[in-house]
Amino acid sequence: MSTAAVPSGESSSPRPSWVLVHAYALVGKIRNDTTATASRRNKKKIFASFSRGRPPVPSNLHVDCPDGTLRHPPRLLSMADDLILFHAYVGSEYVYPRFRQCDFFIYRADPKRPSLRLLPHPEGRFYKIHQVGVVPRGDEHYTVAALVPDKDCTPNNFLLCLLDSETQVWTSRALHVDSPKRDFPVEIPRELNHLTNYHTTSSVITFGGTIGWADLYRGVVFCDLLGGEHTLRGVPLPLPLKQITASDSSERVLTADQCEV
Repeated sequence: MSTAAVPSGESSSPRPSWVLVHAYALVGKIRNDTTATASRRNKKKIFASFSRGRPPVPSNLHVDCPDGTLRHPPRLLSMADDLILFHAYVGSEYVYPRFRQCDFFIYRADPKRPSLRLLPHPEGRFYKIHQVGVVPRGDEHYTVAALVPDKDCTPNNFLLCLLDSETQVWTSRALHVDSPKRDFPVEIPRELNHLTNYHTTSSVITFGGTIGWADLYRGVVFCDLLGGEHTLRGVPLPLPLKQITASDSSERVLTADQCEV
């Protein structure tokens, strides 16, 4: 379950300015003032609508295809402001569809201007749902961004994949983390080296024009998508204390100086 902001036009209402949203859409027909439609890659229609609950009651994305079967609930990949990035597989041929069988959409859940748009397929640029996020750019435009390790899995080397809503074209660029984090200030047990040698994104966060790919063991890699030249900046996170134990099983405690970025 994730959080998302509600449309800014409703901020003056007594409703909350944020909502909790299920990670999977509900499959079924619902029509309201947030309903929007688009064509899938096969030119057939898909509908999306939004029903909002007051936290802690979750809100839901509703998706239906009148001429197709949604065997699996569409998965929400990222949310920012009133934008929802999700993918959906329509059909029954594949029990466990892969990314290449899914269509990718951007849905705007604003009741004053709901919209649904089919995105160009990423075609293998990223392959995990936790690698991609959406960043709004003003009232109309947005950037979809994915960060993946380079093909050799070299530490701090990544491929930044971007989709601009204005051009609707995917671009890719190899980048190195400009400010890699310091080595962790205590010795990491050998059996945990696989958790700290390579960045494995577990969650994507956005704020303003900045997007961050978080690895809960290694840290967060940030990129300012609204700046001129895209660069990557690493910010470390301390390992959980229970993972950092001495040979006698007593917990090692770090001082504030040791945890500085």
